[in-house]
Parts: sequence; structure tokens; C-alpha cells
Amino acid sequence: MRVYYDRDADVGLIKKKKVVIVGYGSQGHAHAANLKDSGVAEVAVALRSDSSSRAKAADAGFKVMDVAEAAAWGDMVMMLTPDELQADIYRDEIAANIRPGAAIVFAAAVFPASSPFIRTRLATPTRSAFPMLRLSAVAARASSRPPSRKSARPTCSVSRPFFAVAWSS
Repeated sequence: MRVYYDRDADVGLIKKKKVVIVGYGSQGHAHAANLKDSGVAEVAVALRSDSSSRAKAADAGFKVMDVAEAAAWGDMVMMLTPDELQADIYRDEIAANIRPGAAIVFAAAVFPASSPFIRTRLATPTRSAFPMLRLSAVAARASSRPPSRKSARPTCSVSRPFFAVAWSS
């Protein structure tokens, strides 16, 4: 088994990609800002046309697109919506629109994983995927909040995030 570290990720590779962030809640906001701050020039936020977050994302300087349009535009699509909505969004908006060769990254905090899991149909995916996962892990940690006084459960459990990457063919 090969173990990957931060030094294995060439963040320069992601800077040349068009990256789509689907969702603009606590995780989407943090991931989009982290990518932008890390020098990724083309970051778009994909949201429903009736989303109240559209104005927030636009005010933060992001290109805002519908999900289907963004799936056709991006080189990498990062799903940062609630886990229970991801399958429907993928089926209804992304599957028929994602460009051949584009990557889709699913992030979910509910899976017990101490490191990213990469699943792909390409022979050597980690060269372009790992920088995204590295930046995503930093953003995921930044978007987590401590438990409230009313509950012992965290509002966003991302101390051990799970990431899965797949490429369209």
C-alpha cells in the first residue's frame, strides 16, 4: 500500500483546472475560498437557481452557475452538499452533463476514514486528484465547528473526512 503525504501533492496542477464547488454552505464556502486563496484562478460555485446562497457566492467574487451548466464547464466537480442530497443531484444534474475526462469528488463526513479514499477508472489519477484532496482536507478542517452547549454532537463532523474521486469516461 502506498501512503501519500502533503509533499506528494503538486498544488500547481490544480491551479490550471476549472474547479466547480457544488453547494455553498459551511464546507462549500470554505473549499471555494481555500481554492481561490491557493491560486486556483477558475473556481465556480454551482447552486440551484432559487438558492439564497447565490448572492453570497457572487458577493465573494465567485462565478455562480447552475449545477448542470457547471458540470459541463468544469475539469473537477466537488460535491459539498448534504450527504442525503448528493445522489439525486448527481443523477439529475451532473451525470448527463459532466465532460468526458472530468473528475468528480464526493466529500462526506459520515464515513470513518482517517485518510482520503480514491476510486477511479484512470491508471494514474493521483497526480491531478491529490492536490484537490489536500486543499479539500484543509478546507474541511477549517469548516468544522465545535459542539454547541446544547448538544454533544458536532455541527459538522469533518475531523476524519472521506473523499472519493471518480472520472467520467
